[in-house]
Amino acid sequence: GDLVRFTAGGFAILVTATAAGSISGVKVGGTAQVSAANAAEIFIVSNANAEGATLREIKYPQLVTASNYCQIQRTPFGVTGTEDATKHYGGDERKRLQNKFGREHARQIEQTLFFGARDLTNTNQRLCGGVKEFLSTNVTNDTGGTTEAEWQTFLKTGFRYGSQEKWAFCSPTAMAVIEGFARSNIKTAGSSDHATTYGIKMSQYVSGQGIVNLVMHRDWNDSTVYGGYVFLLDVEALKLRPLRDTRLRQDVQAPDYDGFKDEYISEISLQVQHERKHAFLGGVS
Repeated sequence: GDLVRFTAGGFAILVTATAAGSISGVKVGGTAQVSAANAAEIFIVSNANAEGATLREIKYPQLVTASNYCQIQRTPFGVTGTEDATKHYGGDERKRLQNKFGREHARQIEQTLFFGARDLTNTNQRLCGGVKEFLSTNVTNDTGGTTEAEWQTFLKTGFRYGSQEKWAFCSPTAMAVIEGFARSNIKTAGSSDHATTYGIKMSQYVSGQGIVNLVMHRDWNDSTVYGGYVFLLDVEALKLRPLRDTRLRQDVQAPDYDGFKDEYISEISLQVQHERKHAFLGGVS
Protein backbone atom coordinates (compact mmCIF):
# COMPACT_ATOMS: atom_id res chain seq x y z
CA GLY A 1 0.00 0.00 0.00
CA ASP A 2 3.01 2.37 -0.13
CA LEU A 3 3.95 4.44 -3.16
CA VAL A 4 7.67 4.21 -3.91
CA ARG A 5 9.70 6.12 -6.52
CA PHE A 6 13.02 5.06 -7.99
CA THR A 7 14.72 8.45 -7.92
CA ALA A 8 17.22 7.85 -10.72
CA GLY A 9 14.75 6.24 -13.13
CA GLY A 10 11.86 8.48 -12.10
CA PHE A 11 9.19 5.75 -12.27
CA ALA A 12 6.97 4.69 -9.35
CA ILE A 13 5.55 1.44 -8.05
CA LEU A 14 2.69 0.69 -5.69
CA VAL A 15 3.83 -1.95 -3.22
CA THR A 16 1.57 -5.01 -3.12
CA ALA A 17 3.68 -7.39 -1.00
CA THR A 18 6.68 -7.30 1.30
CA ALA A 19 9.19 -9.91 2.41
CA ALA A 20 12.46 -9.90 4.29
CA GLY A 21 14.75 -7.64 2.26
CA SER A 22 12.46 -7.28 -0.75
CA ILE A 23 9.24 -5.71 -2.02
CA SER A 24 6.87 -6.45 -4.90
CA GLY A 25 4.55 -4.06 -6.65
CA VAL A 26 2.98 -2.74 -9.81
CA LYS A 27 4.21 0.17 -11.89
CA VAL A 28 2.00 3.29 -11.57
CA GLY A 29 2.12 6.83 -12.91
CA GLY A 30 3.07 8.30 -16.26
CA THR A 31 6.83 7.69 -16.23
CA ALA A 32 7.93 4.57 -18.09
CA GLN A 33 9.54 1.79 -16.11
CA VAL A 34 13.25 1.15 -16.70
CA SER A 35 15.75 -1.29 -15.29
CA ALA A 36 17.11 -0.10 -11.97
CA ALA A 37 20.80 -0.40 -11.22
CA ASN A 38 22.07 -2.45 -8.30
CA ALA A 39 21.67 -0.54 -5.01
CA ALA A 40 19.48 2.06 -6.71
CA GLU A 41 17.91 4.62 -4.39
CA ILE A 42 14.18 4.48 -3.67
CA PHE A 43 12.07 7.21 -2.05
CA ILE A 44 9.01 6.25 0.02
CA VAL A 45 6.42 8.87 -0.94
CA SER A 46 3.26 7.96 0.99
CA ASN A 47 0.65 5.28 1.45
CA ALA A 48 -2.35 4.87 -0.88
CA ASN A 49 -5.48 3.07 0.28
CA ALA A 50 -8.48 1.70 -1.56
CA GLU A 51 -11.93 3.05 -0.84
CA GLY A 52 -13.58 1.14 2.00
CA ALA A 53 -10.36 -0.68 2.89
CA THR A 54 -9.72 -2.10 6.37
CA LEU A 55 -7.11 -0.73 8.78
CA ARG A 56 -3.50 -0.84 7.56
CA GLU A 57 -0.98 -3.05 9.31
CA ILE A 58 0.51 -1.18 12.25
CA LYS A 59 4.30 -0.84 12.10
CA TYR A 60 6.60 1.33 14.19
CA PRO A 61 10.31 1.65 14.98
CA GLN A 62 11.21 0.00 18.26
CA LEU A 63 13.11 2.27 20.63
CA VAL A 64 16.50 1.16 21.90
CA THR A 65 17.15 1.55 25.61
CA ALA A 66 20.29 3.60 26.12
CA SER A 67 22.13 3.84 29.42
CA ASN A 68 24.94 5.65 31.14
CA TYR A 69 26.59 5.47 34.54
CA CYS A 70 26.79 8.00 37.38
CA GLN A 71 30.44 8.78 38.04
CA ILE A 72 31.71 9.84 41.45
CA GLN A 73 34.20 12.70 41.19
CA ARG A 74 36.11 13.94 44.23
CA THR A 75 38.53 16.84 44.56
CA PRO A 76 40.24 17.01 47.98
CA PHE A 77 42.36 19.84 49.40
CA GLY A 78 43.36 21.18 52.79
CA VAL A 79 45.65 23.19 55.02
CA THR A 80 47.64 22.38 58.13
CA GLY A 81 46.86 24.06 61.41
CA THR A 82 49.91 26.26 60.95
CA GLU A 83 48.85 27.37 57.46
CA ASP A 84 45.36 28.16 58.70
CA ALA A 85 46.72 30.29 61.54
CA THR A 86 49.16 32.18 59.31
CA LYS A 87 48.11 35.53 57.87
CA HIS A 88 48.57 35.34 54.10
CA TYR A 89 48.91 38.21 51.66
CA GLY A 90 46.10 36.67 49.61
CA GLY A 91 43.73 36.47 52.56
CA ASP A 92 42.19 33.37 54.09
CA GLU A 93 44.12 30.43 52.59
CA ARG A 94 41.35 27.90 53.13
CA LYS A 95 38.82 30.05 51.25
CA ARG A 96 41.34 30.61 48.45
CA LEU A 97 41.75 26.86 48.05
CA GLN A 98 37.98 26.34 48.10
CA ASN A 99 37.71 28.73 45.16
CA LYS A 100 40.66 27.23 43.27
CA PHE A 101 39.65 23.58 43.66
CA GLY A 102 35.97 24.37 43.09
CA ARG A 103 36.93 25.61 39.63
CA GLU A 104 39.10 22.53 39.06
CA HIS A 105 36.24 20.24 40.11
CA ALA A 106 33.81 21.98 37.74
CA ARG A 107 36.30 21.74 34.90
CA GLN A 108 36.72 18.00 35.41
CA ILE A 109 32.94 17.53 35.33
CA GLU A 110 32.76 19.47 32.07
CA GLN A 111 35.57 17.39 30.56
CA THR A 112 33.71 14.24 31.58
CA LEU A 113 30.57 15.44 29.80
CA PHE A 114 32.58 15.76 26.57
CA PHE A 115 35.21 13.02 26.75
CA GLY A 116 34.16 10.59 29.50
CA ALA A 117 34.33 6.83 28.82
CA ARG A 118 31.22 4.84 29.75
CA ASP A 119 32.21 1.73 31.68
CA LEU A 120 31.82 -0.29 34.86
CA THR A 121 34.90 -1.64 36.59
CA ASN A 122 35.34 -3.70 39.77
CA THR A 123 31.50 -3.90 40.03
CA ASN A 124 31.35 -0.64 42.00
CA GLN A 125 33.42 1.91 40.04
CA ARG A 126 31.24 3.57 37.42
CA LEU A 127 32.43 5.89 34.66
CA CYS A 128 30.16 8.36 32.87
CA GLY A 129 30.29 8.41 29.08
CA GLY A 130 30.55 11.85 27.48
CA VAL A 131 28.97 12.96 24.22
CA LYS A 132 32.04 11.71 22.29
CA GLU A 133 31.20 8.21 23.51
CA PHE A 134 27.68 8.29 22.08
CA LEU A 135 28.03 10.10 18.74
CA SER A 136 28.21 7.69 15.81
CA THR A 137 25.86 8.81 13.02
CA ASN A 138 26.94 12.38 12.23
CA VAL A 139 30.73 12.09 12.50
CA THR A 140 32.91 13.99 10.02
CA ASN A 141 36.71 13.75 9.98
CA ASP A 142 38.21 16.57 7.96
CA THR A 143 41.57 16.04 6.30
CA GLY A 144 42.72 19.60 6.89
CA GLY A 145 42.34 23.02 5.34
CA THR A 146 38.65 23.32 6.27
CA THR A 147 36.73 25.47 3.79
CA GLU A 148 33.38 27.19 4.26
CA ALA A 149 31.86 24.78 1.73
CA GLU A 150 33.01 21.85 3.92
CA TRP A 151 31.61 23.63 6.98
CA GLN A 152 28.24 24.01 5.23
CA THR A 153 28.27 20.33 4.32
CA PHE A 154 28.88 19.49 7.97
CA LEU A 155 25.95 21.72 9.01
CA LYS A 156 23.67 19.94 6.54
CA THR A 157 24.47 16.72 8.37
CA GLY A 158 24.26 18.24 11.85
CA PHE A 159 20.90 19.93 11.36
CA ARG A 160 19.16 16.95 9.71
CA TYR A 161 17.43 16.17 13.01
CA GLY A 162 16.50 18.18 16.07
CA SER A 163 16.40 21.90 16.78
CA GLN A 164 17.12 24.63 14.27
CA GLU A 165 19.40 26.38 16.78
CA LYS A 166 22.35 24.48 18.19
CA TRP A 167 25.60 25.11 20.03
CA ALA A 168 29.04 24.50 18.53
CA PHE A 169 31.76 23.93 21.13
CA CYS A 170 34.99 24.66 19.26
CA SER A 171 38.71 24.47 19.82
CA PRO A 172 40.60 27.77 19.31
CA THR A 173 41.81 26.50 15.92
CA ALA A 174 38.27 25.68 14.81
CA MET A 175 37.03 29.06 16.04
CA ALA A 176 39.73 30.84 14.03
CA VAL A 177 38.76 28.88 10.92
CA ILE A 178 35.07 29.78 11.28
CA GLU A 179 35.87 33.44 11.91
CA GLY A 180 38.03 33.33 8.80
CA PHE A 181 34.92 32.73 6.68
CA ALA A 182 33.68 36.20 7.66
CA ARG A 183 37.09 37.89 7.87
CA SER A 184 37.84 37.18 4.23
CA ASN A 185 34.62 38.98 3.27
CA ILE A 186 35.16 42.15 5.29
CA LYS A 187 35.28 45.22 3.09
CA THR A 188 37.36 48.09 4.42
CA ALA A 189 37.52 51.67 3.29
CA GLY A 190 39.83 54.54 4.18
CA SER A 191 38.64 56.88 6.89
CA SER A 192 39.87 60.06 8.52
CA ASP A 193 39.79 58.66 12.04
CA HIS A 194 42.55 56.12 11.29
CA ALA A 195 40.77 53.28 13.12
CA THR A 196 43.00 51.24 15.43
CA THR A 197 40.65 48.25 15.75
CA TYR A 198 40.24 45.67 13.02
CA GLY A 199 38.99 42.10 12.84
CA ILE A 200 35.96 40.09 13.88
CA LYS A 201 34.81 38.21 16.96
CA MET A 202 32.03 35.77 16.14
CA SER A 203 29.55 34.41 18.65
CA GLN A 204 27.01 33.10 16.14
CA TYR A 205 27.03 31.67 12.63
CA VAL A 206 23.75 32.01 10.74
CA SER A 207 22.94 29.84 7.73
CA GLY A 208 19.99 28.35 5.93
CA GLN A 209 20.76 25.04 7.68
CA GLY A 210 20.28 26.57 11.13
CA ILE A 211 21.67 28.96 13.72
CA VAL A 212 24.96 28.00 15.35
CA ASN A 213 25.97 29.56 18.67
CA LEU A 214 29.76 29.42 19.00
CA VAL A 215 31.59 28.65 22.24
CA MET A 216 35.38 28.30 22.37
CA HIS A 217 37.19 25.82 24.61
CA ARG A 218 40.64 27.30 24.97
CA ASP A 219 42.06 24.30 26.86
CA TRP A 220 41.48 21.99 23.86
CA ASN A 221 44.32 23.82 22.15
CA ASP A 222 46.69 21.91 24.47
CA SER A 223 45.97 18.72 22.51
CA THR A 224 47.19 17.97 19.00
CA VAL A 225 43.97 15.98 18.42
CA TYR A 226 41.31 17.83 20.40
CA GLY A 227 42.74 21.04 18.95
CA GLY A 228 40.75 20.34 15.77
CA TYR A 229 37.43 19.38 17.40
CA VAL A 230 33.93 20.83 17.02
CA PHE A 231 30.90 19.40 18.83
CA LEU A 232 27.59 20.60 17.36
CA LEU A 233 25.09 19.86 20.13
CA ASP A 234 21.34 20.14 20.42
CA VAL A 235 21.04 21.15 24.08
CA GLU A 236 17.36 20.18 24.08
CA ALA A 237 18.44 16.57 23.55
CA LEU A 238 20.97 16.56 26.40
CA LYS A 239 20.27 16.35 30.10
CA LEU A 240 22.53 16.42 33.14
CA ARG A 241 21.48 13.59 35.47
CA PRO A 242 23.08 14.04 38.90
CA LEU A 243 22.56 11.33 41.49
CA ARG A 244 24.25 13.64 44.01
CA ASP A 245 24.69 17.31 43.17
CA THR A 246 28.07 18.94 43.69
CA ARG A 247 28.68 19.89 47.30
CA LEU A 248 31.56 20.96 49.51
CA ARG A 249 32.29 18.58 52.36
CA GLN A 250 34.25 20.33 55.08
CA ASP A 251 36.32 18.96 57.97
CA VAL A 252 36.69 15.41 56.62
CA GLN A 253 40.08 14.98 58.30
CA ALA A 254 40.81 12.40 60.99
CA PRO A 255 40.11 13.63 64.53
CA ASP A 256 43.81 13.67 65.45
CA TYR A 257 44.96 15.56 62.31
CA ASP A 258 46.51 18.99 62.96
CA GLY A 259 44.75 20.85 60.20
CA PHE A 260 41.69 20.89 58.02
CA LYS A 261 40.70 18.80 54.98
CA ASP A 262 37.82 19.53 52.64
CA GLU A 263 36.62 18.04 49.38
CA TYR A 264 34.20 18.70 46.53
CA ILE A 265 32.19 15.64 45.61
CA SER A 266 29.72 15.00 42.78
CA GLU A 267 27.99 11.92 41.40
CA ILE A 268 26.75 12.83 37.96
CA SER A 269 25.81 11.39 34.61
CA LEU A 270 24.81 12.62 31.16
CA GLN A 271 21.70 11.62 29.25
CA VAL A 272 22.12 11.78 25.46
CA GLN A 273 18.51 11.52 24.36
CA HIS A 274 19.06 11.11 20.62
CA GLU A 275 22.55 10.96 19.18
CA ARG A 276 21.40 11.83 15.63
CA LYS A 277 20.47 15.31 16.82
CA HIS A 278 24.15 16.03 17.44
CA ALA A 279 27.23 16.06 15.21
CA PHE A 280 30.99 15.94 15.52
CA LEU A 281 33.68 17.45 13.31
CA GLY A 282 37.35 16.57 13.79
CA GLY A 283 40.63 17.43 12.10
CA VAL A 284 39.78 21.10 11.54
CA SER A 285 42.77 23.19 10.45
